[in-house]
Amino acid sequence: MAATTTTTIPSNATYDFVIVGGGTAGCVIASRLSEYLPNKKVLVIEGGPSDFMDDRVLLLKDWLNLLGGELDYDYGTTEQPMGNSHIRHSRAKVLGGCSSHNTLISFRPFEYDCKRWEAQGCKGWSFKTFTRVLDNLRNTVQPVHENHRNQLCLDWIDSSSKAMDIPVIHDFNHEIKTQGALKPSVGFFSVSYNPDDGRRSSASVAYIHPILRGDETRENLTVLTNAWVGKVNVQGDKVTGVNITLQNGEQRILSPRCETILCAGAVDTPRLLLLSGLGPKDQLSSLGIPVVRDIPGVGENLLDHPESIIMWELNKPVPINQTTMDSDAGIFLRREVPNAAGTDGEIADIMMHCYQIPFCLNTARYVLVNSQFFFPFTNDIQSRLRHPHRRLLHDAQHPPPALQGPHLPHLVRPHHQARPRLPLLHRPRRLRRRHHRRRSQGRPRNRQASTLF
Repeated sequence: MAATTTTTIPSNATYDFVIVGGGTAGCVIASRLSEYLPNKKVLVIEGGPSDFMDDRVLLLKDWLNLLGGELDYDYGTTEQPMGNSHIRHSRAKVLGGCSSHNTLISFRPFEYDCKRWEAQGCKGWSFKTFTRVLDNLRNTVQPVHENHRNQLCLDWIDSSSKAMDIPVIHDFNHEIKTQGALKPSVGFFSVSYNPDDGRRSSASVAYIHPILRGDETRENLTVLTNAWVGKVNVQGDKVTGVNITLQNGEQRILSPRCETILCAGAVDTPRLLLLSGLGPKDQLSSLGIPVVRDIPGVGENLLDHPESIIMWELNKPVPINQTTMDSDAGIFLRREVPNAAGTDGEIADIMMHCYQIPFCLNTARYVLVNSQFFFPFTNDIQSRLRHPHRRLLHDAQHPPPALQGPHLPHLVRPHHQARPRLPLLHRPRRLRRRHHRRRSQGRPRNRQASTLF
């Protein structure tokens, strides 16, 4: 008989392991623990619903519909005096976490980064270990299938290769595995999906769905959905469990016999710790949160890639059903001199996506003309900045945290200052016409579509 997810648990239920968060990491750990320790009872708690047989989630090409919807916590950033405001920081509220929500473009780490992490104290994070573990993933990570390679991307890859004098790479992950890194190159991405039906190969699909279908038996695993963990309980130097609220409003205290494992993601794991009184003393005290342990650094130093957007307008739309998720190809380049970081050689330090959908959320805010046929180009920079990212904490139950990022003076400028501008030739056709019309009327120049918002 196939297992099912549940929104309630017996009042007398006890567990050996409680996993907080049924996202990308939580699904893998739940599957592995229940497999390796069949005599131990494992509970995984997910704040959102199950994704099982839900094509809103499973059809990868529809990922954009999930942003800002009922399956998205949709955290926003606080407005910044130096710009970089209004950033949507989507976090999935569904089984599988962000692997059920994002585009599933997948890359292995560079050997240089693994060595750097180990040197900084991350024992066991070697390139050799990563290779072994990633080779054993259940997910079907593979280059975009030929049937999904539309002519626009093919032409863009060919033009980029010729213009930059860089090779076209068939499989970026194979290149990293065999060469240890990527050097300047271009090609189709590797994506975790099933090319036969276009469905995701997310953490939940790969590790939990076989149990829900009955292909694997895990009588020792319980998948609890639509439940919220509000506090981590600590006694002395030991975490004793968590407080949870079930979908029906019932509150419980769970005290696992072995371990409490936090897998709530890059935002909600530190948020949960802070709301539980585990974090920087001064910050907790200023918000009226009783300090359980003064732990500097909790809730700070979140690293994410700054991303700017350049858009070209197309004369006609990309043919339908010739894409995995409208972001199928990319280019890797080197922006710094060789060995700028010491021993990093000439490995790539900037990646750019090409999209076949309009990214007009921010340009619309600046009254730039919308279109259905844009070809956006996003630049993802591997920033070396290490500024703190503080979260403004509110009620433990529902209101989302406002994320506050660093000021990036070389990338973003105040609204009243001159912004970086591309030559007029490189702007969208309608924007060029609008620009000339406004200048002829003596009005301020239009804001640039390539600005980082």
